[in-house]
Amino acid sequence: MLKARPNQSDYPRSHTDRVPGRTSLAGRLTASLETKAWLNVELTNVCDLHCPLCITGTGRNPEPQGFMDFDAYRTWLRAVAPRVEAVRFLGNGEPTLHPRFLDFIAETAALGLPVQVGTNGMHLPPAKALLASGLSALYLDVDGVTPEQHSLYRRGAELTHILSSAKSLAAARPGRRPELYFLTLLGRHNEEQRPQFLELARTTGMDGIVFQLLADEFYAQEGQTSSRWFGRRHERLAEQDCVWRSSLGMLNWRGELQLCQMGPYKQGCFTKHHAFANPDPLVTLHSAEFRDLTNRCGSFPFCRGCQCRSFERLSETVLFSKRLFLRKGLEKLLRNPGVYLLPSRLFSMLRQYRWDRS
Repeated sequence: MLKARPNQSDYPRSHTDRVPGRTSLAGRLTASLETKAWLNVELTNVCDLHCPLCITGTGRNPEPQGFMDFDAYRTWLRAVAPRVEAVRFLGNGEPTLHPRFLDFIAETAALGLPVQVGTNGMHLPPAKALLASGLSALYLDVDGVTPEQHSLYRRGAELTHILSSAKSLAAARPGRRPELYFLTLLGRHNEEQRPQFLELARTTGMDGIVFQLLADEFYAQEGQTSSRWFGRRHERLAEQDCVWRSSLGMLNWRGELQLCQMGPYKQGCFTKHHAFANPDPLVTLHSAEFRDLTNRCGSFPFCRGCQCRSFERLSETVLFSKRLFLRKGLEKLLRNPGVYLLPSRLFSMLRQYRWDRS
């Protein structure tokens, strides 16, 4: 675990916190614009599906199973909130299975932090309760336009149940909050149905759909050929920065802040910070040691061949309105303008989204 620096008075606890160690005007400006980052939270590593590439679904997860302690999370998050840009509930389990799932969302939203949830959609709370929690965006796993196609990868899921819950939520929400998306793994078994996926998302009431390429390993297991798009894009992953460089890391259910979500998959992957055991975690998150580990994401020996090296290269987000496209871009710029002053980062952001004109 990283040690806190001795002079803790150097670290103000406000939303204008600056990364220590930079004294010039340019340095202070850059530091203030780099202060916040995404936090990814694994509420549990328990799941009732049996997806063939998931270590939880296949029973290969070496970590013990359990659920995150709500009080410990609340105390830690309040301490580090000035360092957090937004929170994603995802990981190696199904977050909606946590008994206090809605409490986690409400506590996070009460601090003014946007909250995103990725879910298989099988255990969504009632629409009224979910809307009242303060959720910002919901991503539903939908990998087929028919139940049979969907269950080829999402084994144990029922597409009709997922679509019914999604429609109820879309109809009940006021305006466009929370934002609703399909997250679709695209490969040989369903890539020809891309137009049908777009239509299904529209008719269900979604705001858009995220297409992500399915890894080659799945097709090797199933005796199929991988998507014709995957090979071309995967070849260029080595040229890209690791997506986890812009994140604080993955907070697992035990309170360990791991380098990335691939921790249980990769031998040698380590914990950057024992969050719940640290009396002053904000100091650690601002330390040079923590920043150095984060900046080295993608360059460690266990990072070689990682498919999560660049999410943007293997995915495409299609939005159903130009207004939403422009709003999301503006929100990104306002939350962290310094990052996007660099042309390469700005173009990367613009590549991530497009709107469907049909």
